Amino acid sequence: MAKKVYDTVVIGGGIYGASCAYFLKNKDNSVLLIEKNKIGSSGATSYSRGITRVYDPVPSLSRLSYTSLQYFLNWDKHNLPGKSPYSSSGFVYLMDKKHAEKAASFSQEMGNSDYPITVLESKAIAQKYPWIKNTVNKIAIYEHLGGYGNPTQTAINFANGFKEKKGEVYENCCVQAIKQISDQLWDIVLPHDTVQCKSIVLTVGAYTKKILPTLPIFTRSISLTQLVDHTKAINISLIDETIETYIRPNAGGSFYAGSQVFEIQDTPDLLNESNSNEVVDAMTRLNDLIQKKTAHQAFNAMKGYDSYTEEKAPIVQFIKNQPGLYVAAGFSGRGYKCCIAIAKEISTQVHAYLNSQTVENKLKWRYKL
Repeated sequence: MAKKVYDTVVIGGGIYGASCAYFLKNKDNSVLLIEKNKIGSSGATSYSRGITRVYDPVPSLSRLSYTSLQYFLNWDKHNLPGKSPYSSSGFVYLMDKKHAEKAASFSQEMGNSDYPITVLESKAIAQKYPWIKNTVNKIAIYEHLGGYGNPTQTAINFANGFKEKKGEVYENCCVQAIKQISDQLWDIVLPHDTVQCKSIVLTVGAYTKKILPTLPIFTRSISLTQLVDHTKAINISLIDETIETYIRPNAGGSFYAGSQVFEIQDTPDLLNESNSNEVVDAMTRLNDLIQKKTAHQAFNAMKGYDSYTEEKAPIVQFIKNQPGLYVAAGFSGRGYKCCIAIAKEISTQVHAYLNSQTVENKLKWRYKL
């Protein structure tokens, strides 16, 4: 009996793998989704706290993020699967006031009645957020509907929607290798079988280098410290460009704080376990940001990771001279806020390839291989 040949095999069941599989299935492709653990439980998806906003120093990323946020904010309207994973806490981006013109330009371009954006001067920041320690010579981009999402739940939602459309999912299944066996056919080698497909979407993040060792990608750790907020004052997502830190609120009065102490390796297997330097750095930066009277106490720390390129722009494209192989990796901690926009574009490009063997790489925010 001849093997079934899938249109696409998506390798990796994080937010990108699950959403790409879902949108490809919407186009009536035969799709198999393979995840080495449980959907949404691995890599950057499982560790990310999912701060979601439009502003980014890279304009093309801001536009992708805006498109994605319209889906997060109108989840049911767009008939996306499951309950919305998004919490609209508001988002603040603090920067030096010398960037006031840039902030005003961003607000005028991206802000509207559906997604209001306000530029706050120093005095307004202090009045609105009295727990911020020093607002002198600072301005803030305030995105009223920004906030944070749940990346794991997002992946689970899309995977469940994919299965409801009769998509196939292999969980707890580790891909051993991929092999191109013709111009239009690939073998996916599994522990006890081999499946065949016309195209592959590789969304395994920091493990990409294990499958494609020549790609210019590496693993960088991302450390988070979780704290209890005894005053319940910290209820927004915030990034401070000058101090280089971020906070993200959590249900129950706790919040997460970021660190700039990190480790770089080829793959996640080589990372060391979390150490006290990461927590000390997170607390030092936090104490530079928050007034002392805002009582907070660290009680947990975690060390995740993501895949990076030197330019901090992702590899999101068909790979040259390997027909049908599409890679989406290297999001450098900025992948969640634009995941829906990019996943929809990937599904469009892969679907076009399946229909016409045409290779398109249209996304502007990406590493140029």
